[in-house]
Amino acid sequence: MNSGFFSFCKQRRAFFELAAFSVLLALAILLAVKPWRGYFFDGLPANHWDPQLMDTWMAWNAHNILRGRFLLPDYHINFFYPHSYVLAFSELLWPQSFVYAAAYTITGNHFFCFNTCMLFFWTLSGVLLYILLRSLEISRTVSALGGFIYCLMPFRMPYYLEFNMQLVFIFPLLLLASLRWLKKTSWQNSLWFCCCYFLAATSCIYYTLMASIMLAFVFLVFFANNKDLLKKKETYFSFLLLLAGCVAVTAVYLHPYALLRFKGGYQRSMSDYLQYFSQPMQYADTRWSVFLKWLKLPLPSFAETHLFPGAVLCLLTLVFLIHDSVQFCRNYKAAPKIGRWIAAAKTVLWLFFWAVILINTFWEKEQWLVPVEPYLYHVAFALIGLHVAGLFFLAEKERSSAKLLAALSAAAVLCFFISCGPFISTGPDEHVLQLARGVFADLLQWNPLFGAVRVLTRFSIVILTYLVIAGCYTFNHLALRQRKILWLVPLLLFLLGYEARNMESYKFTRDFPNPAKSHVLHTAYSLPGKNVFLQLPVGMRTVDSNVVMTTIGNFSLIIDGLSGFIPDFYGRLFRWEESQWNVDKMLAWAHDVWPTPYLIIDRPTTFFLEAGWHKQFPWKEIEKYGELIEEDDVYSLYRPKQDVSSAERIIRYVRTDLLQANRVLTFKARHADTLPCSISVSLNQHPVSAKIPLTGTAETWQEYKIPLPPDDMGNVKGEEVEIRLSSAGHWQVKDVDFRAVP
Repeated sequence: MNSGFFSFCKQRRAFFELAAFSVLLALAILLAVKPWRGYFFDGLPANHWDPQLMDTWMAWNAHNILRGRFLLPDYHINFFYPHSYVLAFSELLWPQSFVYAAAYTITGNHFFCFNTCMLFFWTLSGVLLYILLRSLEISRTVSALGGFIYCLMPFRMPYYLEFNMQLVFIFPLLLLASLRWLKKTSWQNSLWFCCCYFLAATSCIYYTLMASIMLAFVFLVFFANNKDLLKKKETYFSFLLLLAGCVAVTAVYLHPYALLRFKGGYQRSMSDYLQYFSQPMQYADTRWSVFLKWLKLPLPSFAETHLFPGAVLCLLTLVFLIHDSVQFCRNYKAAPKIGRWIAAAKTVLWLFFWAVILINTFWEKEQWLVPVEPYLYHVAFALIGLHVAGLFFLAEKERSSAKLLAALSAAAVLCFFISCGPFISTGPDEHVLQLARGVFADLLQWNPLFGAVRVLTRFSIVILTYLVIAGCYTFNHLALRQRKILWLVPLLLFLLGYEARNMESYKFTRDFPNPAKSHVLHTAYSLPGKNVFLQLPVGMRTVDSNVVMTTIGNFSLIIDGLSGFIPDFYGRLFRWEESQWNVDKMLAWAHDVWPTPYLIIDRPTTFFLEAGWHKQFPWKEIEKYGELIEEDDVYSLYRPKQDVSSAERIIRYVRTDLLQANRVLTFKARHADTLPCSISVSLNQHPVSAKIPLTGTAETWQEYKIPLPPDDMGNVKGEEVEIRLSSAGHWQVKDVDFRAVP
């Protein structure tokens, strides 16, 4: 009776403890991102396009959830038409969409929903790290410090502009699930791990891939140093169940990523990756801290390739390195003999590596560095191998927390070299190419998940996670010996808050087009049926992102240029270059899309571009394409005119889901002369019918109905239906359409 009561009290206390800590974290984040509070209900950052894209992704999922689609997302989002599985062009954000849907049910405000999701999952990362540190028997005070560092370190501030990059809750979540399973290898904990993996994989594929590297080392070190664990039969059954569950989640929810990767949907070239390799993280550069503005030194760039640890984390890291070195010297003889040799080899190679890095950073390049620098590539792989080998030779009586730190250390070393930072800052471009093609390019060829990781410097979040855990673990160890050290926590929190507060400030905007306020957009999205819209001009992301906001809540199909992954199908036409003024080429392509798109012209943008390019927007071509329905101060809406073609081949591009629902091709054709002729129909270059003779006359139109095969060819660039004139003669075709099977 009493034990049950005390257990209840402990659980209740833990709940209120986490709730109070969550509120404090959320308030700290709101204070750190200075203008955010004033725009929480009606604004988003103005100097980036990703917030609008992420908002649209979650809004799409949320609307499907509220319509009863709880289990699987609809990957055929209404953008980039006619591409299929477009939701996989970015993070899936499936768990976040449930939070978004709940907030939308209460408020109906998309801005509030997005900002609430951002704040919720940003805060959740600090709360989960707090729980992880507490599970390692670290005090509440130091665990709270770790949670604040994890949420407010400089890396988090610049990345406010990218919602998906704030989802680092994945790392402590999966580490907690792993430690729970390793403590007790039961089938219940295997299912719990699979649930955590589901939350991670369906949130952010970037971080799930990186966290998988961490978990591989964690499992390796525990298996290698726990013989009793390997003797249990239930360990193997539980581990197989765990793997099966993770594979099932990957197959069910992430298969569109593989499909896009292998079918050519992702148009990332190696040159696209290399442009980010040329932006070093400056690991060894002294200009990393905003405190150095007092010394009037230049501040670091806050580009998306930079992940700075911050002053507080660097101080904790320094304390950890000194303490860890002292502890290793004291316990040197307790370690296995081969472990001591591995530690000595690591020390020598690290000293050599950092000596070359620092000399190259702070002094002019000397002649002796020329033959030395190429060997850094081999030194890197030697260090990775030594850190992995060291996991097999830990001292027998090492605690679980020490094993975890050893595993995270090896993962951090691997991610340090994957991120390419030191190679860029120490040598010419060939070092970048060597590392990129030697470590990453091969993975890019066979693993579809690696195709999503364009900015490899983001692997450094593994390093930062390790440093936070290691620094807090060391600080707590010192505090157990000398309680007065805990008085440094308020000072560290002050420094952390000051640094976060003085990071790059953001400009927010409330200037988003509202379909309810724009008569043209309201008319466009109220048209009956399933309609496609082509926004002109496209390719300017800041303009495209505003268009994105107008489509939330409706299911119109949009041909749009907004994304990092430019769909190859029309990316060549719609990337904003001077050739894009060839609007007649764009409109000719638009005629090949089914349904034929309406045009929405953003007139202020065309006027702006006319001034910049000193060219007139080709309104005559627009008038040939369609007839004006309505216009206001901003937009003009055009309905496509009936197209009669006499080309040798007619092509229509249809998205997979629409073609599955409309498997009957219909069109009208007639002779243009007296010569007899026939036609053939193919789907994705596969013939679907024999030659069909034209029976219509030059004066009358004959209607044709061709059933298409029911199998899904899986063409992510749009199902290509071709009607080809297969014999001599001339013809005309009109009213090409697709209908449901009767």
